[in-house]
Amino acid sequence: MANRTQITLLSLPIIALTACVQQVNPIWQTYFSTSDNNNNIEWLNDLTLDNFNDLLLTGSNITTGADRNEDALLAKYDQQGNLIWATKYDLPASTIESTSSDEKLIESVIDLDGSIYSVGQRIEKIEGTSAKSSFVMKVDQDGNYLWATKISDSHDAFDLEIANNSIYVTGYATQRLSLAGEVELVINHDDRAWDVEVDALGNIYVASKHAVEQYNAEGDLGWQVKHSSTELSYRVNIELDESNDSLVLLQADANSRFQLQSYSTQGELNWNQSINLTADQNIAGIPALIVEDDSIWFAVSNGSQTKVGRVSNQGNTQWTFSEQQGPIRDLGKLANGNIVITGAGHSVLLDSQGKQLGKNDSERSGSYTSGSLVVDGNKMFVATSVSASTGISIHLAMFEQ
Repeated sequence: MANRTQITLLSLPIIALTACVQQVNPIWQTYFSTSDNNNNIEWLNDLTLDNFNDLLLTGSNITTGADRNEDALLAKYDQQGNLIWATKYDLPASTIESTSSDEKLIESVIDLDGSIYSVGQRIEKIEGTSAKSSFVMKVDQDGNYLWATKISDSHDAFDLEIANNSIYVTGYATQRLSLAGEVELVINHDDRAWDVEVDALGNIYVASKHAVEQYNAEGDLGWQVKHSSTELSYRVNIELDESNDSLVLLQADANSRFQLQSYSTQGELNWNQSINLTADQNIAGIPALIVEDDSIWFAVSNGSQTKVGRVSNQGNTQWTFSEQQGPIRDLGKLANGNIVITGAGHSVLLDSQGKQLGKNDSERSGSYTSGSLVVDGNKMFVATSVSASTGISIHLAMFEQ
């Protein structure tokens, strides 16, 4: 294991969460930067818990100035805010003509052995032109690079899943890779897909702007349901319930209207619910879902409004919460049933009935397109990229009820 380096934590008073809405200070917080003078840009795209309940930051590091360069970035902290390791990755050139490359990581998943798999995007300079690609990278639990596999010639891969001892990634093609990085299955799509889920039988569910589709483990199309709206945006989230009996889809259209839908695993529509927000063309928010057998929690947002809600598995609304602030990038559920949302340096805690208990706004301004959280019991860990007088750092904070 890597050495655990103690970092200095800011001393902040801890304010207990009560029924009164108030600014809640974190138990601890820290700022991650790879440069002493903070001139670099540290970009946070994803926060994940690993097998040891350590916190994995996924994103990129941008060195500014005349020699600007972007490298893939992974950093691991323990739950006390101690930095365990941080590593930048500059992938090997794909051709001998390649003179430079920029890489960033979008999302990470972790297998039972603690190995880390990340989906990323790359731009290489090849004979004076820019060549885009997407890739999957694997490192061990200490951040040591193992392999990277190119999966497309565009920036189209955004979702990564691990299931049935395989890696699944989707874009203009849904692909299955072995844990050794070998491509085992390729399913090409007419349109870019944005989210993929896999059930215990190996069936693959893919959501795009225009349709929801199911494929069997061999890649044969089982069914397809096309969306009726022609205005749906690329913001799509699908989740299987705990029993793999139904599929829930959450998707936005061009006018800040959202569709929350439930399908059987045979492609039959169970129910459909519309969710409306104040009209806003800002699409920086990400529709977020938590799906259990008896309830569904959702969070939708744009640049000026957020709506969070709980519905039954029959589609009946149980409560909603709304505020004139956005966008939201992530949603989590605590062991006690409370709900937390975060985005752009703004986090809100709701009780199990949708009443606001507390909020936190980071001391530095958070980016609209950054923000992620993970929950461990009744602990909340929130990360986002925030601005400083020079450069951008990653802010990581811990809260507990």
